Amino acid sequence: MGGKWINLLVLKLKTFRFHLERPFPNLFKKVYVSLSMNDLQKSITQNYKLMLVLSKTEMKRKILILFFLPLFMACNKDPEIPYCELHPDECVDVRDVKDYFYFKHGSYWVYEEENTGLRDSVFVHETWSDTESVLFSTELISTYDGYEYRFWTTGVNGSLVENNLTKKSDKSTRVVRSKGKPGDYVGEDACFLFYPMSGLWTYTYGGPNITNNVLQIENVFTNYTVIDNNFKDVVYISEQHTAVEEKQPTNHYYSPSIGLVKKELLDSNQIWNLIDYHIEN
Repeated sequence: MGGKWINLLVLKLKTFRFHLERPFPNLFKKVYVSLSMNDLQKSITQNYKLMLVLSKTEMKRKILILFFLPLFMACNKDPEIPYCELHPDECVDVRDVKDYFYFKHGSYWVYEEENTGLRDSVFVHETWSDTESVLFSTELISTYDGYEYRFWTTGVNGSLVENNLTKKSDKSTRVVRSKGKPGDYVGEDACFLFYPMSGLWTYTYGGPNITNNVLQIENVFTNYTVIDNNFKDVVYISEQHTAVEEKQPTNHYYSPSIGLVKKELLDSNQIWNLIDYHIEN
């Protein structure tokens, strides 16, 4: 189609005497350049082909720009700043849950039953912790009944935790507890909810031995006294029927860096108070 257009243009030009006018903006005159018909036809053909090549090249360039522009913009987009970096006071490290249950060998606790004067000494039997995550396991032995009590976490809610940080208002993880000894495995159930905030957590669950048990954070005391000892930031948790305590309603009181400071068994009317302890650093 381009060749026909050129021939038609040349044919029309042959009927006129003409000059190719080329103005120069900086001069007050015009310069006229005379060309033969063959030169003109050759020049038009070459320039038309060049125009087609440039047109196709320009189109390709624009297509490439449109294709890569979104990628370029995505690569140069400012990374989103994590919520906990912007609001550190509203967040917590999920590994802090270990403060209530992870203890080293050499740690022990002595409890006394308030009504009978019976005593129970509990010590660390086995323990391990992954310093890079929330995972840990602590096994305690009770000298009163010979049972082993194990506490552990199975992980976190990954959608709520980033680099071990989570909002305090999020329900990021929980601690599981089991009770047993050779030939007598009593059972296991959840015993602690993190992050502990009064009125935030109510956890309902069931299983082979428990139907719709309710675990709830009732309060968090800034200061709480057991006998003559004062403990800080004590978490008060209630359970409707605890699997490891003969399915009776139970209240537990936990203090960070200390562990269990008080236990109330409501059906059996027992209150076990912490009267002595040693935490190995």
